[in-house]
Amino acid sequence: IMATLQDLSSRLSGQSHVLAYWDQLNAEEKEELSSQINSIDVKRFEEDFKEIQAMGNPCFDQISPISHDRHIVKADLNLETKNKYWSLGLKAISRGEVGAIVMAGGQATRLGAVEPKGTLSLGLGLSSTDSLFWHQAARIARLLKLAKKMYPDSSPTIPWLVMTSDSTGEETRKHLVKVVKDVGLSMDDIIIFDQAEIPCFDFNGKFMLRSRSSIATAPDGNGGMYAALRPVIPKLKDLGVKYFHVYCVDNILCRVADPHLIGCVIDMDADCAGTTVEKTNPSESVGVVCLESGHVRVLEYSEIPQELAEKRDPNGKLSFRAGSVAMHYFTMEFLEKVCDESVRLPFHVAKKKVPYVDLNTDQLVKPTEPN
Repeated sequence: IMATLQDLSSRLSGQSHVLAYWDQLNAEEKEELSSQINSIDVKRFEEDFKEIQAMGNPCFDQISPISHDRHIVKADLNLETKNKYWSLGLKAISRGEVGAIVMAGGQATRLGAVEPKGTLSLGLGLSSTDSLFWHQAARIARLLKLAKKMYPDSSPTIPWLVMTSDSTGEETRKHLVKVVKDVGLSMDDIIIFDQAEIPCFDFNGKFMLRSRSSIATAPDGNGGMYAALRPVIPKLKDLGVKYFHVYCVDNILCRVADPHLIGCVIDMDADCAGTTVEKTNPSESVGVVCLESGHVRVLEYSEIPQELAEKRDPNGKLSFRAGSVAMHYFTMEFLEKVCDESVRLPFHVAKKKVPYVDLNTDQLVKPTEPN
């Protein structure tokens, strides 16, 4: 039953401007807008917005570089150690214990594209699809062959979990059907799940209209992966998956389900880990993994003060040089903890160019600057 205008106004609190065109909507459009409003926890998002505004400048007194006992430099490992890690990683793959999670729910707004990032052609001529998804699928297919070769009696599998969103889901699914056929994988080994979408705010804390009958929304970021994974966890446990490699879809150099990484963290009995690349330029637009009051965190490049960014060790290298490339490793036990309903991650600001309906002119505006 469609909510009344009064009910919707009450639920919207300070966002009732999204009902500006209510009297001009047909029954179907009213149902669409009504359903969307009822799916949004308006007060929670307003509180989150105010909380972010009130945060002010962060304090960096307790920030320190990652200590030497918390990281391994792959280039410093001897061949024997590398081979040990590789064998451990491939053995886990041969047992079907390794899953790969690709975060592919974001819109390619910064690339100026309308297609999902993972479907964009790279123009390398290696395949008719030749997309980021194709390259990642080809890597997975190659690992399965290598695991089978090393462990002939096994039946290797790598469940590939693809996180999409309302914005990218349909096109991604269609594209993956072509990709897996091309590289010799099966759609049975792919689990597609959607992250949530949240309302877009203007800089004054007001929801934006995508059309007269819909509120502008965007995927809820990489951190939305944990809540989105929650209903999938039981299936993954049934499959026997114990270890996960998580990465972003637009990282063309990512070694999906990298056996060296998997083997290393299995050997160290770590519940989570991250891959970093050495940052050599203090002004490079990449965040750094560091410690804050003894806890590991990523300090975004937009957050780090110039003094810390330029600080160097006696050897001349940047003190904060563990460049975060959004590649992570988690055990099943770790994921179960952080995917629990009791865990709520804080939001961060992401300034984007969001098309919106201007209530003063009734026109759809496509901004040239973040709004």
